[in-house]
Amino acid sequence: MEKKARILTALAGALLLAADFLADPLFGGAPGFGKGQWAVLVLGTAALLFALAGGWRRFGLLAGSLALSLLLSEGFLQLFFRPWFTTLYRPDPVLLHSLVPGAFKIFRRLPVNGGRAVPVRVNALGFRGKNFSPAKGRFRIMVYGDSFIEGEFSPLEETFCQRLQVHLAKRRHKKVQVINAGVVGYGPDQCLLKMKEEVPRFHPDLLVEAVYAGNDYGDLLRNRLFLPAPGGGFRRNRPRLAPSLLAAMERARSPWILPKLLRKGFWFFQAHGGIYPDPYRPIRIWRKKAEKEYQAYITRPEGPVRDLFQDDYDADLALEPGAPSSRLKVRLMAHVLGRTAALAKKEGIPLVLLVIPSPIDVCPAYDVRVNEKAHPSYRPRNLAAPLVRIAQSLGLPCLDLFDSFRKSNPGALYFHGTDDHWNAAGQDLAARLLAGFLLEKKILGP
Repeated sequence: MEKKARILTALAGALLLAADFLADPLFGGAPGFGKGQWAVLVLGTAALLFALAGGWRRFGLLAGSLALSLLLSEGFLQLFFRPWFTTLYRPDPVLLHSLVPGAFKIFRRLPVNGGRAVPVRVNALGFRGKNFSPAKGRFRIMVYGDSFIEGEFSPLEETFCQRLQVHLAKRRHKKVQVINAGVVGYGPDQCLLKMKEEVPRFHPDLLVEAVYAGNDYGDLLRNRLFLPAPGGGFRRNRPRLAPSLLAAMERARSPWILPKLLRKGFWFFQAHGGIYPDPYRPIRIWRKKAEKEYQAYITRPEGPVRDLFQDDYDADLALEPGAPSSRLKVRLMAHVLGRTAALAKKEGIPLVLLVIPSPIDVCPAYDVRVNEKAHPSYRPRNLAAPLVRIAQSLGLPCLDLFDSFRKSNPGALYFHGTDDHWNAAGQDLAARLLAGFLLEKKILGP
């Protein structure tokens, strides 16, 4: 019996050491050798040595039992929960981050939004959706934007791009192909650079740029892809990702699940609803954060990018349109969209701007609200209106969803709690409105 226990202990220690070293960059793991890996190394070595030497029997068996428990736990998680703990994103030298071709994950909605598990798959070309041929066989629309467009919170058939294709098919005899080029966390600056890479390859007939008025202004400052130029205007910058951000992204890409579960405090099994207890407090926090981001942008413009996915409501522009940070954001947005329009014109492709309003602005009693008495300069249109003016100045066809959403029971068009994305009803309404807009303006041709 003792011999079998020693053999099992030695096997558990050896397997734990093997798993530990497989997490090394040499085998595709995360960079560095962290505290967790050192702990696993010590445990695996102790179990192996004590089992082979035959000394300290109790301690050796304890170490072996713990090692075996860790291995069995990891195996159980890999077998049943792997898609829940993977990521779709990787660092990108040009775009800052991008989708991983062929990646698959499961997105879990907050309990307040039903808690549904949503499968999300990236095709072989790096887009959300089914595979398609780069060669064009029918009228092709490419839709660029952030998480509202990628839509990892919704099943594929409910996403905006799929609904747009359905509504266009209903209203046209000719089939139209709509490609989802959205990526979670993207700003209009990243969309511009992504267009430069993809337009020559996929030859779209129409480009749609979806701008989320709620936070896309702030993305331009956080991303640092364009910085103020000495003589006025803005210049192209090639920022680096902060080491802490790179480390976090690499940890998310690690194949091992148990360390992620331990690091996050077993959030996966917790039933928190993601609801703000005070609907006015987030606005105060976001206003302070917006000012810090602005100061960092103007005082340390060449600094690293520290955040790609935590995009907060642009409270400065919403509450104080005349503030220095607000004016800078509007100028920078005009510059980026101007370059996007110039790219589309150079390629001879029509470009349409789609303005998506924030639920904070269109829903009178949303989960997060602005105290209008404390902020007399706030107007619900403060974030959407500059985008419409920019589109007009550039001569771009623009569909602003603000009015249509505001009069269509807006609380039923968005998720709730800490998730402010549009839901299936919101995506379907937006797709139907854009389909009608494209046909009314004859943008799709005769």
